[in-house]
Amino acid sequence: MILFAILLCPTAGPWFFCSFKTGTSQKKVKIKTHVTPDKEVPNFLARVYKRSSQNLPCLKQIIYLYLINVTKKMANTYTQIHVQSVFVVQNRACIIHKSWKEELYKYITGIIQNHNHKVLAINGMPDHIHVLFGFRPTQSLSDLMQDIKGDSSKWIKAKGFVRGKFSWQEGYGAFSYSKSHVDRVIKYIQNQEQHHKQKTFTKEYLELLQKFEVDYNETYIFKPVEYDPE
Repeated sequence: MILFAILLCPTAGPWFFCSFKTGTSQKKVKIKTHVTPDKEVPNFLARVYKRSSQNLPCLKQIIYLYLINVTKKMANTYTQIHVQSVFVVQNRACIIHKSWKEELYKYITGIIQNHNHKVLAINGMPDHIHVLFGFRPTQSLSDLMQDIKGDSSKWIKAKGFVRGKFSWQEGYGAFSYSKSHVDRVIKYIQNQEQHHKQKTFTKEYLELLQKFEVDYNETYIFKPVEYDPE
């Protein structure tokens, strides 16, 4: 007897759980894996074959046929999503110093690209960061932002860049762009220092919300962080 369950997650793809019974003994094979077009079906099947009985060709055949079907469907998924995210440090003690900001940008870029998204531009000011990236819908945006902020906070603390605890303010801004606007957004992010000689972050952020017609409550807008420009 074979029990074969397939759980489908809209953002994470298929997950597989299998158990089987042969004769008087029961064996369970719990296989939990995320299958994407980037992962080879043979590699997945090798794990199944290694942990399952040689006397269960039907189990292997079911999984093989299903995986082939899934990967064919996933191979026909094409997206082009460009997102600019904005997030802010918690307070003066968390100011991003020019001596280590480039290291931070590289670290955040690594987090994003390790999730198979593509960073197009990253820059900011001592109190906030802008990132423009090509977003793949294999992950939710909220999960990605949680990873970016959580992992970077731990990294900054481990590096000893700030005294005490480093943290980002809760929440983030995220705005999508068509391909025709990407170059302009990249230049805008690259020229952050120049823009902020004339405009505060609060004004910049409110303009983004208004431009994209995002409903907001001023009570929950990022709190401005005062710092001494160097």
